[in-house]
Amino acid sequence: MTDPGVPTARDLVTYRLNLLANLLSKQAGSIYGRRFELTIGEWRVIAVLHDAGQLSLTALAAATNLDKGQASRVVSTLLDRGVVLRAADERDGRGVALSLSEDGCRLFDEVYPVARERHERVLATLSSDDRANLDRILGQLTDEARRMWREEKEGAERVRSKP
Repeated sequence: MTDPGVPTARDLVTYRLNLLANLLSKQAGSIYGRRFELTIGEWRVIAVLHDAGQLSLTALAAATNLDKGQASRVVSTLLDRGVVLRAADERDGRGVALSLSEDGCRLFDEVYPVARERHERVLATLSSDDRANLDRILGQLTDEARRMWREEKEGAERVRSKP
């Protein structure tokens, strides 16, 4: 039995945000899979490369919130489909630069309106003031989460470096 004044695990912000993100991702994954034969990870890579122009695999993994192994597998699939191009990185002779092909740009142009429509539908449940507040709050929460993650990494490094 829980104390009515104490939040349950389901009341925690991380639980609620994760639930929301998972529900939206499942719905998007179904639409993108059915209509465009894309996974969520593939769409993320396409969208990020569209906006960035060209990225290394490491930068792409960070920008899409995929680990490097996942990003590598997604990129391999998209390379095989002709959606992504791989070239030598002009700044780093050993590195690889990834970008969208013409087919990748066309695919982005087909999928983005669907993504935008989903975005607008979810946000339509909010007033314009609520939208502005949500944007501000998400920024604050993200900034704090980054600080917390940085502190955790630094603490873990101190523990590992103790003799």
